[in-house]
Amino acid sequence: MKPWLRRTLGLLPIVGGGAGLAVLTTVIAGQQDLNALGAIILVTFALLYLVGIVAGLWMLEDHRHAVALNLVFWALQVPQLISPVMTYVFWAPANIGVWWNMTTSQSGFAYQVGSTFQFDLLNIGSNVAVALNAFALVCMLYLCVLYRRQYPAIEPEVVEDVATLPAADQMSP
Repeated sequence: MKPWLRRTLGLLPIVGGGAGLAVLTTVIAGQQDLNALGAIILVTFALLYLVGIVAGLWMLEDHRHAVALNLVFWALQVPQLISPVMTYVFWAPANIGVWWNMTTSQSGFAYQVGSTFQFDLLNIGSNVAVALNAFALVCMLYLCVLYRRQYPAIEPEVVEDVATLPAADQMSP
């Protein structure tokens, strides 16, 4: 990977995770009465932002698991769902994508910089909408290519060669 691309893929999650933790801090500071489920949701998103920061640091340091951790971090940002049953929105540091509100049959293009998270259960009366963060999707697909290069699939010939090896008890010391 080119150094400028590794640095970019490292800095984006660090900046997004930092912005997310800042947003999370303001949300926590503004909460008057926080129940157990709300606390679990906030801690979960705090951990996701921390994963992004660690993934970015690992990418900058060229850690051997950096690509895999970044792949997970970006994959969690691709889908966005709003419905009366469940709402899931998570992105950091950017959301550039398309959305479709199935209730009102409207669609559009969205672009935002910063960080956001939302997780709701049983939000009765909410519209049904789906969105796709294309920015995160492009990052994720590129990381998939890098991951496949880093961990290539086992070729069938290799599997056959391993199958013909003698058992451990038949090997001489």
